[in-house]
Amino acid sequence: MGGKTLHSQARTLALKVLNFFEDEKSNKKFRIPVEQALKRACAATGISKATLLRIKNEAKKVPPIPQEQSDDDTVVSEPCTSVAKPEPKLNLVDSFYAVRKEIPTLKKILTAAKANLNFPGEKTTLHRILVNYLGYRFKKCKNARQVLIQKPEIVAWRARYLRKKKRTKNLGRTKDP
Repeated sequence: MGGKTLHSQARTLALKVLNFFEDEKSNKKFRIPVEQALKRACAATGISKATLLRIKNEAKKVPPIPQEQSDDDTVVSEPCTSVAKPEPKLNLVDSFYAVRKEIPTLKKILTAAKANLNFPGEKTTLHRILVNYLGYRFKKCKNARQVLIQKPEIVAWRARYLRKKKRTKNLGRTKDP
């Protein structure tokens, strides 16, 4: 597995799984029968049954992202080291407010981006794109939750642009052909 970076959470999970299988090896028998795959996964990872079922259901909904596989067919996602500026295809954030009538969260936006735009990244990558490239920021509310809003300068720029567009359109109507 050379060249792949695993951060602390992935390392902890890998260590739990390794300890589980080493324990089975030393006892020379399965701790939990092989037929109970979900229960074995819970014991090996230390993750609850509900969480594993939720992950499994989410994986069914989102098509897998094709990745280059190594000789041993092991797929481990790597952390993103650089982010390319995305092409604006659809403003998902505004559609949450206008169409869905709900407050957008990173989790909701990520699910929609993966489904609609085949977005390959994860939460941190999406956060970085929203803040650094698309002009959004997170603002704390009274109840300590963070709400995604557009930066004031972006809102002001859009307002100037729309006023200028309206003025140009009105000038075009008053001119004689």
